[in-house]
Amino acid sequence: MDKKELEAIVRETYGMYNKDLFEVDAPHVFRGWWAVLQDLPAEETRKIIQKISTEEKYLPTAGHIKNTYQKTRIKNPPPTPQQMWAHILTIQKNTNTGTRTETPTKIAHHPCVQATIKELGPAIHTLTTNQDRNFALEAYNRHTTHYLETTVEETP
Repeated sequence: MDKKELEAIVRETYGMYNKDLFEVDAPHVFRGWWAVLQDLPAEETRKIIQKISTEEKYLPTAGHIKNTYQKTRIKNPPPTPQQMWAHILTIQKNTNTGTRTETPTKIAHHPCVQATIKELGPAIHTLTTNQDRNFALEAYNRHTTHYLETTVEETP
């Protein structure tokens, strides 16, 4: 993307959120967004911002836009924290009742979920409180962050 395209994208983004971009602030905003978004293609960046604008109430930062773009480049995105926690609860239920309930393979076999379960070890069967859930999700977030930082793949 070039600087003219970026300027147009910033102005469009502010317009989508009914925000005023004051001309006195514009050079600083453009410079900040350029530092973060300059390596992204303009049209794909526009599409990402349009998607974000339908899902989020507040004007996104340039960093949020870039992170969202990068997540679209992952061929095997990690499950949401809620899906991972539901998988842990399924494991507990299966263990405690002797039943067999299947979690979708895409969730159960994802490297982030597997790394979290391995880190938690046998303690996975004793997680019951909100603090336990937070403890497990912190571990999951660490593994997810590492995964996203190391596996950004360009899709054809």
